Amino acid sequence: MPDIDSLCLCRTIRTAGDTTVIGLAAGGEAGRVRGLQAGADDCINKPYGARELVARMGAAGCLRSSVEAACGSSPRSVRCRFPNRPSR
Repeated sequence: MPDIDSLCLCRTIRTAGDTTVIGLAAGGEAGRVRGLQAGADDCINKPYGARELVARMGAAGCLRSSVEAACGSSPRSVRCRFPNRPSR
């Protein structure tokens, strides 16, 4: 994000409420640690795979609460579709 410090944004989001924050770090372990210290619930290194990101979102509760709100119940599995990718 060229116009804003991502760690400052993370701190702002954290103080504003209980939104789950998953940081995307470019600096290896040091970048992940800085993200966690800024208040992120989890951090993942760039480049990252879509399946890993979706798994981390599920583990952090991001997907679960969104799907439960949309469906009214907790599904056994969530199938994610990504634009411009063939479905399997």
